[in-house]
This record gives sequence, structure tokens and C-alpha cells, in this order.
Amino acid sequence: MLRLLLVSGGALMTKDRLLELGWPQGEVAEESLTRCIYSLRKYLGADKGFIKTIYGRGYRFICPVSTVSGCAEQVCSACGHVSQGVLKRG
Repeated sequence: MLRLLLVSGGALMTKDRLLELGWPQGEVAEESLTRCIYSLRKYLGADKGFIKTIYGRGYRFICPVSTVSGCAEQVCSACGHVSQGVLKRG
């Protein structure tokens, strides 16, 4: 889930898109996404405000992100999966 938010480049990731990409094998309740975002915020430090809720629509990662390694990232346009490279807070 964090990767999906990171590769979005600060753009809105809708709840439907996150559910589709995060749980591609079947139906899942929106509560699963809410709990996942809650856990990410707790891990990252909720007071830092890294993940912004766009009420009724989805989420945005609002902290600048840059790559650490010299390897260029390869991002799948279909799912947003990052195949290589290391991300760091910028």
C-alpha cells in the first residue's frame, strides 16, 4: 500500500483503485483499506502527516520522495509496482 502511494507522485489514489491494486484476488471491505492506512500512519508517525485523507475519495502521500540508489526505478503503469530502487523521504 505504501508503494502505491509513493509512486503516485502525490496524486490522489482513490479508494477503489487502492482496493483493486492492494487486494487483486477478490473482494475486500473498505475497512481493510482504512486499517491498512491507519497502520501505515502509526508506523510512519501519524503526527508527521505523510498520508493525507481526501474524505470520501481516497488518499495522497504528501511528503517529497526521492530515490537513494543509482538504479532507475521501473514502475509498472498498470499497477504502480516499483521493481527496483530504494525510496527515501526527501
